[in-house]
Amino acid sequence: MTAIANGRVAAPEVLASTRLLRESIGLIRAVYPTVLYAWLAIFAVSALIQFGAVRVGLSTTPQVSGGYIGYMLAVIAFSGAAHALTLRLLSEGRVGWLRFDRPLLECAGLLMLGQFILSANTLLAIGLTPAGNPKGVTLVQASIGLGNLVLLYVMAKLVLWPLARLDGRLEVSAAQAWGRMRRTVRSLVGAWLLAAIPLMGPTFVGYFAFHVNPAHPHPAYVVLATGLGVVQGLVNQGVVVAIYRQRLGGGRSVAEVFD
Repeated sequence: MTAIANGRVAAPEVLASTRLLRESIGLIRAVYPTVLYAWLAIFAVSALIQFGAVRVGLSTTPQVSGGYIGYMLAVIAFSGAAHALTLRLLSEGRVGWLRFDRPLLECAGLLMLGQFILSANTLLAIGLTPAGNPKGVTLVQASIGLGNLVLLYVMAKLVLWPLARLDGRLEVSAAQAWGRMRRTVRSLVGAWLLAAIPLMGPTFVGYFAFHVNPAHPHPAYVVLATGLGVVQGLVNQGVVVAIYRQRLGGGRSVAEVFD
């Protein structure tokens, strides 16, 4: 939490990425085996969306087409709902986490909005890319890459806001959530990168072992990548919950998680 020194608000404590990752793993362990069932359900539905999209002729490769936009919206809708539910599981524990109420819908809506803006930005880049003009392609790609970095930074600064809505903290505004992430974005990103390192090996091995064609990925690789992606998502959400407790309080204490 932010301290007060000599009548002034002191700079918040810098949270070490390793500490956040350790607390995230502790949160996940605390809700075992429920978290395993959640992982299996999210994995199954995510894989079903992937294979179902291919089966009905929808493109899973980013492009400006009705087929891809339909697939994109399905992924965003399910991802937002699943992430909101798992945030509640990690934040509140196993009792009563699987409920659909207004706080959950508000949290899921904010998560969906962020993902939609990122996806729309990518589609905009594809739609504006000039054909047969290498310099124009490079310029557009550089511009959209910069735009995505800005969007990701904004989303990182606002990462506590959806969880505050889920927690019923209506008094926490977007501006307050932004302020609570002072000196914390690098720790957040660092913890996410640390969590990704052990998952990179299996992903690369699978990519080359199955000779993956991005337009037509091997079914085994889709299963592997989806499963690892769900694991990464759970750890990432645990990191967010750990930061939320340090910056905004609420829920069980970190000490209680490890009891």
